[in-house]
Amino acid sequence: THFNFAYKDRILSPDGSLFAAVRQLFEKSLTQHRLSYRSAQVCPCMKVHIERIDRVHNPTLLRQYQAEKQAISCQGHISEIPNISATAPEDAEYNEFFLWHGCDEKVGGRICRHGFDQQRGG
Repeated sequence: THFNFAYKDRILSPDGSLFAAVRQLFEKSLTQHRLSYRSAQVCPCMKVHIERIDRVHNPTLLRQYQAEKQAISCQGHISEIPNISATAPEDAEYNEFFLWHGCDEKVGGRICRHGFDQQRGG
């Protein structure tokens, strides 16, 4: 089911502290990786140049997320995820991790309006 929600998009200033913090988190997440699926060959970390960072705020999707998070907490279904190397927010209590998603602007707009399509997840 897709919904059309209003959202706010703001380009962060490259000189701002939030831009620097997000850039640092992203760069920290870069790691060596396999050349291809099941390959034994390992590639070095990617070198990237960040042109811009957009901050997207969708109040409706945020409320839905917070309600699900509260429901999970009340049900006591929180368990540790072993052997994960992703970066977690400092106040993470719910196995939350920063995940980075790259896409073109057209797709990004759809994601901001409708949320992620879980059926397309890999």
